[in-house]
Amino acid sequence: MKKQIMIMAILLGCLIAAGASHAQAQTLDPIKADIPFDFYVGEKLLPAGEYTIREKYQGLMEIQRDDGKATAFFITNDSQPRQEPTASELIFNRYGNETFLSRVEEQGNPDDAVLLKSKLEKQAERNESEESSTPLPAHN
Repeated sequence: MKKQIMIMAILLGCLIAAGASHAQAQTLDPIKADIPFDFYVGEKLLPAGEYTIREKYQGLMEIQRDDGKATAFFITNDSQPRQEPTASELIFNRYGNETFLSRVEEQGNPDDAVLLKSKLEKQAERNESEESSTPLPAHN
């Protein structure tokens, strides 16, 4: 736990010092989703359940299970989708039996929050010949 806090503090410090994240047109409102499968956020495996995603700071987001039993923080980059999303969605990448949260889209927000790929996801991507993308509806 101390190691995770230290890593998050270092990452946050780097983001602030280097200005690594781009300014978003608007910050994300909390987004809720019922995720019916286990999934990874970075290298952390989260169980299926009802989750809320919040932007903590520019480029730093938190996903928390509504019962409080699972939480993960993640860093994002902004990406401009082809068109503004008409509905909020979570996009997952699936490699074999492993599923990774990949992108957060908020209805009416032209910027997608794209998660940086973890070492675990990059390894899964190299090992699997087939990748699929799974959108999951979410709401504010």
